[in-house]
Amino acid sequence: MAGSPTGAGTTTPGPRADHEIPAYLERLGLPGLADIHVHFLPPRMLEKVWEYFDDAEARYGWPWPIPNIPYPYAHQIEALARLGLGDGWMRQVLWENGARLLGLAR
Repeated sequence: MAGSPTGAGTTTPGPRADHEIPAYLERLGLPGLADIHVHFLPPRMLEKVWEYFDDAEARYGWPWPIPNIPYPYAHQIEALARLGLGDGWMRQVLWENGARLLGLAR
């Protein structure tokens, strides 16, 4: 909540252009950024995603520089759980986001 001792509910305005990112990270007290995500997709669609990344050299002229390690879903979920972000976060990411996007939210 705004004005709470922990700062919960307050935000730091984000950057509007790439060159503003370093100052934004400094204001947040962060040393850098990382995009860490998993793809939870139907198996056939996930295969197409991997094929797209695997074909990066033909598409862009160089191989995809980010490792794509197609772990089974159970392994991905266990890895997320080990981050210690809590059951609420796991439920939001693994169920509620998808349910909302698919119109299945209660």
